[in-house]
Amino acid sequence: MDIAKKLLNYFLNRLPEDYVPYWDLVFTEGEQPRDSSAAAICICGILKMLKFIPLCDEHREYYENAVKNMVFSLSTNYLASQHLDSDGLLLHGVYNKPKNEGVDEHTIWGDYFFFESLIRLVKDWNVYW
Repeated sequence: MDIAKKLLNYFLNRLPEDYVPYWDLVFTEGEQPRDSSAAAICICGILKMLKFIPLCDEHREYYENAVKNMVFSLSTNYLASQHLDSDGLLLHGVYNKPKNEGVDEHTIWGDYFFFESLIRLVKDWNVYW
């Protein structure tokens, strides 16, 4: 759990103001593309971690707030609901920035993990594989 917390803290400490990471954690500000899929995946990971973190843990509230902020940001700023021509749910995902493939597009894994994170927020998630 200590290693998981260190990795999560590294990720969270590099998030920009809207809680959706840049395509690479080396960036913490600027005009680089965001990766909505990374935020969705992280939300699921945090929600799974929270099952094993005691209620009295000093970092628990920080992680819970990170989940709330990321879900809010994705729901408010990254949904394709205003873009009827989009094939996906979340906008602004990144597949391979160095090769300029799938940059600022939706990704199927971003959509999947966002949907999973919403389900995890409202009920106990039973892994099916």
